[in-house]
Amino acid sequence: MTPRVEVAIVAETAEHTRVLDRVRWGLVPSWAKDLKIGDRQINARAETIAGKPAYRRAFNKRRCLIPADGFYEWQVVAGRKAKQPVFIHPTEADGLFAFAGVYEVWRDRPIPTRRGCAPVRSSPRARTTRWRPCTTACQ
Repeated sequence: MTPRVEVAIVAETAEHTRVLDRVRWGLVPSWAKDLKIGDRQINARAETIAGKPAYRRAFNKRRCLIPADGFYEWQVVAGRKAKQPVFIHPTEADGLFAFAGVYEVWRDRPIPTRRGCAPVRSSPRARTTRWRPCTTACQ
């Protein structure tokens, strides 16, 4: 997946029903003058999302789930400058999981309304300290 592609999200409507929708990956704040800002707003940091101007409004009003069949993490390989991509995915062949996310609506007169999203990520240390190995009760 790359910025600007359409991804699926599960969001809640004003009537409190959940809908599956397609939005652009890359959050464009409602106050932005150009869509290109979304190319840089592709991941929101959990530790700072509430205070960052680009994400603050979406964090307070527009949260969503972003279904995925996997994601890549970058692993340091001893003796090499380049990092190795590692695909993290559910063990079931047709398994899915979801990222927490935020989305925003951007309107500009000459361009139709656009919606963009960003998954909420935490630091690698925070992810590893909060997650525990699954026991038989999880399966």
